[in-house]
Amino acid sequence: MLVKNGDVRLKRSKTRKSPPTKAMVRLTVSLPKAVLSRVNVIAGQMKVSAGWVIRKAVIEFVDRDIPLFRSEGKFC
Repeated sequence: MLVKNGDVRLKRSKTRKSPPTKAMVRLTVSLPKAVLSRVNVIAGQMKVSAGWVIRKAVIEFVDRDIPLFRSEGKFC
């Protein structure tokens, strides 16, 4: 715990408390504002994160019947 000027803050741990369930890689993307707005609306309606919506959309795109990009269920 950190105390500065009477303000109490919890110190962040630099390590994960539990390992991720599957191997994931962090990716940064840029989206048009209108698309991000729609993603946020969908996330709110589904009560999930915007990251979850984007991840699901990418997985569904990759899993379409396009042999070159088919994941064969490895990303779910």
